[in-house]
Amino acid sequence: MKTRHLLMSLIALVAILIASCSEQQPGTGMEVGGTKTLTFRLTTDGQAQTRAAAPSVTGHKLQYILQVLDAGGNIISGYTQTVETGTFNVTLPLGVAYTCLFWAQYIPDAGGDNEFFDTADLKAVALKKPLTADDQCQAFCATASVAAADEALTHTVVMKRAVAQVNIKSDTQMAGYSKLTAAYTNVPNTFNVQDNTVTAAGGVSGNANFEIIDFTVSPGADGKYIYQSAYFLASADGTGSMLDIALNTYITAAPGAVFKTITVNNVPTKKNVRTNVLMDFAATSSTYTYTLDFADFDAPDVNHKTVSTWDGTYPAANTSATYSGGDGTQANPYIIGSATDFAQFAVNTANSFYNDCYFKLDVDINLDNKPWTPTQRFRGVFDGQHHKITGLKISVAGDYVGLFSQIDNTLPTAISNLHVSGNVENTTPYTSGFNTTGGICGTNYREITNCSFSGSVRGAERVGGIAGACDGNIISCKNTASVFGREAGGIAGRNSTAKAIIYGCYNEGTIETDGGSAGGIYGKDDDFGFDIKGCYNIGTVQSSSGAGSLGAITSYWGDNGSDYTMTSCYVKGKYTLSHATEETVFGDGAWPTPTSGTVWYADPSNDGTYTADGSGVPTGNYKFWKSLGSWNGGTPEYPKLWWEE
Repeated sequence: MKTRHLLMSLIALVAILIASCSEQQPGTGMEVGGTKTLTFRLTTDGQAQTRAAAPSVTGHKLQYILQVLDAGGNIISGYTQTVETGTFNVTLPLGVAYTCLFWAQYIPDAGGDNEFFDTADLKAVALKKPLTADDQCQAFCATASVAAADEALTHTVVMKRAVAQVNIKSDTQMAGYSKLTAAYTNVPNTFNVQDNTVTAAGGVSGNANFEIIDFTVSPGADGKYIYQSAYFLASADGTGSMLDIALNTYITAAPGAVFKTITVNNVPTKKNVRTNVLMDFAATSSTYTYTLDFADFDAPDVNHKTVSTWDGTYPAANTSATYSGGDGTQANPYIIGSATDFAQFAVNTANSFYNDCYFKLDVDINLDNKPWTPTQRFRGVFDGQHHKITGLKISVAGDYVGLFSQIDNTLPTAISNLHVSGNVENTTPYTSGFNTTGGICGTNYREITNCSFSGSVRGAERVGGIAGACDGNIISCKNTASVFGREAGGIAGRNSTAKAIIYGCYNEGTIETDGGSAGGIYGKDDDFGFDIKGCYNIGTVQSSSGAGSLGAITSYWGDNGSDYTMTSCYVKGKYTLSHATEETVFGDGAWPTPTSGTVWYADPSNDGTYTADGSGVPTGNYKFWKSLGSWNGGTPEYPKLWWEE
């Protein structure tokens, strides 16, 4: 028996000694001193974060490179690998944290080196020569921070482009030109995969020069003509990759001399993003305008234009002003190309309604929170081209208060594609009379489409995020501003002379009345009727006094059913109103079948178009929404309009 006890004691002692020799890495359960083989599978095909796959390049194939860094950021000798399969197997010592750098580049099918990049050190990928418009100068990169003790044996790594693309585009075909040259300077020539930064140190100069003599290109899917395209190394946040571009144009009438030099400085670029320089080329013009827009490589172009800041001064009225170009016709609209142009436009409306004249906004405008006087009645067409007007500050008394006071014309659309932020206040006291206040306009007598407002809107009576009074149509708009008034609505406050038509709109702002009426979309009807369809509200509707009539969509439902219709509307929560049955709470029921021709038809390719009757009321083929959302914390959580970023 004693022998047996002694044997058991010896076994226990050995077990203790073994355990003490196999120290565990805290929190991992893995032993220090061993190794582990990890597998990295690289993809550029959009399976996770990126959207676009690596382009197929004739005569070339992708080569993948791995470098492993220690905790101090030094390349560990013996761990650099190069493969063509996109899969790495690397055996690493346990108990150590590593940073793995990945790079993918094009090499000839027959083998050999990439002609553009020196990849000896992925923390300083250097140019061998300037990049071009050829797809084989694209490259992809990624990082992964891992500990070999990680229980995950296989890691999927999604690579994004390490380059930006810059396109010189035009709305119209360049007729009458013999040559266009583009010279890019201030170009980075070194890229750090570890932190996605660029420098001008090392490698050759990244400056590049291009010459274009063929102007017979066909328009792209967006209707624009791309005349020059090139790739450049760029940082993830744009720091250090602001380019300068000098464009020289030559016309057929004088092919040997520069017709016009156009300089576009500080052009922002970011890795995996296109920057489009959209020019207004005209061979007979002595001036050019340009805008900038950015998008992921495979995403639709979304405008983030250059910004013109207002100095707070108004020019003298000049109804003969030609602004930055155009003649006011539909074929050749007046171009609002600066904050000064917009101030001139506002002043001129006091002396001219611009009946049936056309305007286009060609630049983002910052009004810089300087006091702004609303335009007077406008009877033309104003296309914002999805530009932004920020820093709006209005605090005045008047019957009609907003960025525009009143809009009215005989044409299909009055205000479109305009996104405004700021604070609008009508200081007129409540007198049971008539005054209107809105973010876009005080009173809408015609049609507002594809617009948005954020910030705050306050007034005594009819107040709306988009329009104080709606006696026309509001289509595909959103409001995120807080709205306060006697009759307050997220989109419109009330009507006054005609039926209000509101389709495909939504509100996120807080809507508040002081005892009157408030609705998430429409405040109150004035017995002229309304037609609200395919809208939703997730903003709070409340009364500061505790009294009044509240509605998630609208507060008032008329007695004449033929003049009052509300269908296919969704809300975050209902209020106790007789028409609450016309609202569906998100999650309480399924969406209507989202097929083509229905108001909730959603598709990423939607462009906001719709069919309409003779009064402009949408009747079908609705293309308002790009996503129906998930309602439960997904991305997006709630539906998004076609024009939203």
